[in-house]
Amino acid sequence: MLVALCQGGALHYLDCKKDAEKRNGVKDLDVYSFYADDPEIPWPYRRHGVSDFGESAFGCHPNRRRDFVGRHVDLMGRALPVEP
Repeated sequence: MLVALCQGGALHYLDCKKDAEKRNGVKDLDVYSFYADDPEIPWPYRRHGVSDFGESAFGCHPNRRRDFVGRHVDLMGRALPVEP
């Protein structure tokens, strides 16, 4: 149904037109995906995964995992009680 950039990444996107000193930095990216609930296919209440999509224009996370090249991307999913 919907995929949304949230939290710090979204704020950074909104602040991109401000002066460099006033902009927020990006520690990681948070992406939420919303799906229509299907009673035949169970979905965890709040699915959460972490991924690394490779080199990033934002550099590395300040507390970077050793196996990550770029920024952390938190992938969250949620099924909503709506018709598919």
